[in-house]
Amino acid sequence: TSTRDMTIKGLTICADVEIKRVSCPGVFFRCKDSVYMSLCFLGFHVRTAAVSPSFPLIFADRFAFEKYFGGSSTVRQRKDLLEEETVYIELLQENPDKKPNVLATFECSVFEFLFPYPEKEKNPDVVEVDLLMDPTKDFPGIISPKIETCTRSNINQLTNSANQEFEDTVQVISNSPPRSKTQQNKNQKTTEKDLAGRKVFAWRKVDDSLRQNTYDKKSPKTSRPKSSTATTG
Repeated sequence: TSTRDMTIKGLTICADVEIKRVSCPGVFFRCKDSVYMSLCFLGFHVRTAAVSPSFPLIFADRFAFEKYFGGSSTVRQRKDLLEEETVYIELLQENPDKKPNVLATFECSVFEFLFPYPEKEKNPDVVEVDLLMDPTKDFPGIISPKIETCTRSNINQLTNSANQEFEDTVQVISNSPPRSKTQQNKNQKTTEKDLAGRKVFAWRKVDDSLRQNTYDKKSPKTSRPKSSTATTG
C-alpha cells in the first residue's frame, strides 16, 4: 500500500462510562419520588435506571460510546476536539405532575473527563474520579453531591485503506439490579476506605440551555442529545 493510500481518514473514540453512585452525607430527600442521572456525552443523551431517593444513590450503570471524527490526525488536533466536546450530567427526581426536577448539575470538557491527569505522560487505562456537582434550588441540602465515576477510553486512528463507514453508537453494557440496604451500607464502607486520595473535580456553572427542562431549546452541538435516547430500567 502506498503512503498516499494510507493518509489519515479520521479517528474513533471508544469510551466506557460507568456511573457508580452519588453520595451526600447528612442530606435527606423531602420527596419520595425516584431519582436518576442524565448524561449528555459525545452527542448522545442517556439516563440511568431510577433508584430510591436515599443517599448514597447506588447506580452501577455503564454505557459504551463510540464516536467518529473525520480529518483529525495530530495529537494537538485530538486534544482540541475533545476540549470542544462537553460532558453534561444532571441528578433528577421524577415528578408525577410535570417534568422531572433538576437537583444538581455537572459540566466539563470530554478531555478533562476522560484524561484528568494532564501532568502525567500517559493516563491509566481505567480512570476513577469523583465529580462535585452544582446543587440547584431544588436540592434538599446545602453541600454538593459527589458522583463516583469510572471511565475507560481508547482512541484509534483510521486510514483511507480501512474503507469503512462509521456510525456513532451508544449501548448499555450492564445494569446491576437494585441492591438491598444492607448491601448499600456494606458497599459504602468499603468504598470510602478505598477512595482515599482519589482526584475530585469541582463543578462548573452550566449554561441554562443545557438543563433537562429546556432540551427543546437550541443548545450547543456537542451537548444536544440525538433523537434516539438510550435508557435503562
